[in-house]
Amino acid sequence: MATKKQIEHAWEQAKPIKGQNPDTWRKDAEGNKIRKGSYGTLGEYGWEVDHKKPQAKGGTDHLKNIQALHWEENREKSDNY
Repeated sequence: MATKKQIEHAWEQAKPIKGQNPDTWRKDAEGNKIRKGSYGTLGEYGWEVDHKKPQAKGGTDHLKNIQALHWEENREKSDNY
């Protein structure tokens, strides 16, 4: 489970979308549109905190290894690196 600090960091690292409120909308690391209020949901704009290098492959919880990722993208990525 991600900490509040990790969630906020992941959101801040996601790219703002031109013409959209950056406090509400961003693009994840793969370019998927995500909504801040949809963190932890499986909806159209749901997202999760992802480990760039999976913990199963030696990745850590360090903020440099954290990113926002649409939940479907995160499932597809799984432990691939």
